[in-house]
Amino acid sequence: MLTKVALGLAALGFLGFGLAALIAPVATMAGADLALTDPRAIVEVRAFYGGLEIALGILLVLAFRAKYQSAGLVLGFASYLGIALARGLGMLLSGTQSNFLWFALATELLFAGFCGLAWWRNRLDLHR
Repeated sequence: MLTKVALGLAALGFLGFGLAALIAPVATMAGADLALTDPRAIVEVRAFYGGLEIALGILLVLAFRAKYQSAGLVLGFASYLGIALARGLGMLLSGTQSNFLWFALATELLFAGFCGLAWWRNRLDLHR
């Protein structure tokens, strides 16, 4: 149960933000106080934030199959933890913060935690 909840939340997070970045990149990035004033920047946000996050979300949905669950949980854990650590370091180095950044950091840590806990519990179950 925890495995599917973790995979589902992680997938929804990536799919939701990825679709928002693909469909409405200017509005999506405005939430982070990023102004996309050049069409090349809009293309880049659509490609990287949209395309990559949608692809990660799809991989996590595909990981609902039993034989891919462990790999999916590791993917979710590593992806969200990597983003959270980079965001936290960025906030620390720049000395900046905002409600958006704190919300994003908390969400990323929560999703990484769910995936990591589910992966750890699954490993324990395999050794029993």
